[in-house]
Amino acid sequence: MRFLQAIFATLAVGTGFSRASLYTTQPVSGTVFHAGELSKVSWIDNGTSPALAELKPLKLELYGTADTLVGTLGTNIDPTSLFYNITISPSVGPDGSDYYLRFVCEDPPLKFYSAKFTIDGASASPASASSGNANSASSNSSTSQSALDKLQHGTPTAAAASTSYKIYPLVTMITANATTPTQSHPTPAPSSASSLTAPTQSGRTVAQTNSAAGRMDMEKIKFRLVFILWPALMGITMAM
Repeated sequence: MRFLQAIFATLAVGTGFSRASLYTTQPVSGTVFHAGELSKVSWIDNGTSPALAELKPLKLELYGTADTLVGTLGTNIDPTSLFYNITISPSVGPDGSDYYLRFVCEDPPLKFYSAKFTIDGASASPASASSGNANSASSNSSTSQSALDKLQHGTPTAAAASTSYKIYPLVTMITANATTPTQSHPTPAPSSASSLTAPTQSGRTVAQTNSAAGRMDMEKIKFRLVFILWPALMGITMAM
């Protein structure tokens, strides 16, 4: 009998059952903590050794599904205070009933666990950044569409609106019977029908001047044909 008692005592010390002095009273199975709200964690000394007064400050950790460490809720907690207030962040993860607390003592090296409890009101995907990006994308899309509409409908720009005439390049004309090329300077053409006006007296004078200049050019051509080109042709014929 004494041999069996010695074996059980050794197992108890080795597994730490005799040192489970901190017993959690809140949360317990069925407790619901609301994310973003103040929640109270409490515990008692169950009378086993070592007493809570013999423990060094504690660290409080939150664990979730598959025994995953979610985060640290507090450090340097006095074991004899018997309670500690926490606020679980809404971004802690999804709602669930697989959460539990772990108290960690460095001296002596001990760990204490609470029962599993439920967390609700949690969300791991805040929508504020997505909403801002969507608004920015919508604004950029509207601006691009407005610019495209202006290009498609030919909305005039400031530079285009200030231009009243189109200037064409200088044209050089060479006739079959002429020996000297003549140059014709273009006349500015109005860009719209509203710019067309009836010819004035000065316009008729310019037309008459151009007509007289044309007749003078023809006279010069005839003179050269009769007095220069014709004698040259006759001389060539007689020489043959």
